[in-house]
Amino acid sequence: MTAVLHIVAMALGLSVVAPLHTAWAQGQKRTLDPLHTPALQVAMPHKAPILDVAMHGQAMLAVGAYGVVLHHTGQQWRQSQVPVSVLLNAVAWASPTVAVAAGHDGVLLRSTDAGKSWQKVFDGNKANEAMVALARNRMEQLIQQGVQPDSVTFEEAELALDDTLAGAEYGPSRPFMDVWFANLQLGYAVGSYGQAFKSTDQGQTWLPLAARIPNPDARHLNAITGNEQGHIWIVGESGRVYFSDNAGEHFQRFDTPYSGQLYGFASMPSNQQPNRNLWIAYGMKGHVYWRHGPLGQWQRLPLPMHVESNAAITAHATVGQQLWLANERGTLFRVVEHGASQAPRLEQMAQTKVRGVTAMVAVHQGQHLAGFWFASQQGPVWWKKERQ
Repeated sequence: MTAVLHIVAMALGLSVVAPLHTAWAQGQKRTLDPLHTPALQVAMPHKAPILDVAMHGQAMLAVGAYGVVLHHTGQQWRQSQVPVSVLLNAVAWASPTVAVAAGHDGVLLRSTDAGKSWQKVFDGNKANEAMVALARNRMEQLIQQGVQPDSVTFEEAELALDDTLAGAEYGPSRPFMDVWFANLQLGYAVGSYGQAFKSTDQGQTWLPLAARIPNPDARHLNAITGNEQGHIWIVGESGRVYFSDNAGEHFQRFDTPYSGQLYGFASMPSNQQPNRNLWIAYGMKGHVYWRHGPLGQWQRLPLPMHVESNAAITAHATVGQQLWLANERGTLFRVVEHGASQAPRLEQMAQTKVRGVTAMVAVHQGQHLAGFWFASQQGPVWWKKERQ
């Protein structure tokens, strides 16, 4: 390992016990390609910076820096075998044994042994090919339809093609930000510059989905989630929320009043309107918005007094029919509704010592909340809820 790589690894809290590959060969400096370089093996995997954590039953996975993937044995975190060393942003279970991780350079990894070992099934090279073909097909369709070159539709399509071609020149550089599975067969991945892909074969192959999302200016897509009824939500740049009620065949756009980045979305049963769910979208600088389903109107959900307002809201977890949120500085909130005529509000529940929070999952003991596992810059961190 080069001294530079070692310094970076140590700065990220990674104590290296196995080198990547020799970065100097016959006196010549050789650049390592993270797409073809196995993940660093670290001495203390539970201290590795983590960006996402996911649970299926009692099994847990965590992903983060340098391609590090951790699986929980029930007693401790162990590092998995990973063929790439790119930053991994997200992980999702498709079944008790099948999981998919997503990250930089357009990487999608797949495991069939509950996260112990991983194979690369997709990367930015394949993504570029698919996105360029999609943009060209769009242009050809407009020309065949006789759409005028000076129309907004034609100009948007032309700009999208130029942007896609320019991005492809840089190689596999565009990251996936999130991945989600509706069931064993059906999965979705979204990322920067509007890229979106869908799998119908347990994450083995991926096809473009971006043409079905009303995002002509290719804004970043940061997170995706859904439910068993075929409802899917995507949130991203410019305060946008995209919604599908038919498993991604068609999306509608619901812009919030916010023009910045949204990092997550949750839908929960509403006490005020039983026939509608409460939509919650959250992101940078403490911005949280709510509405009653697609027929409602977005409204700002203010933070409690004395809470740092500039801290991003970065994570959520469902506890029964309750929704909990966390900001990047480890403050926990709960969304509370009081009566049919009152707006929901955020109630501060705890201030943890976890910093750099990026994701969370709830752990139950019987019917009660035991605590949360957090993805954070400190690694995967367990926080135990105090009994009340």
